[in-house]
Amino acid sequence: MCEGYVEKPLYLLIAEWMMAENRWVIAREISIHFDIEHSKAVN
Repeated sequence: MCEGYVEKPLYLLIAEWMMAENRWVIAREISIHFDIEHSKAVN
């Protein structure tokens, strides 16, 4: 992971990624992109 992102909380990284995608994303996409469990992507 890029050093510039280490200091940011995961929820901000996800929000920035979603904004860059410029579309609605589903929890499964978040879990795959950020390598986290699906249940954690939902909550």
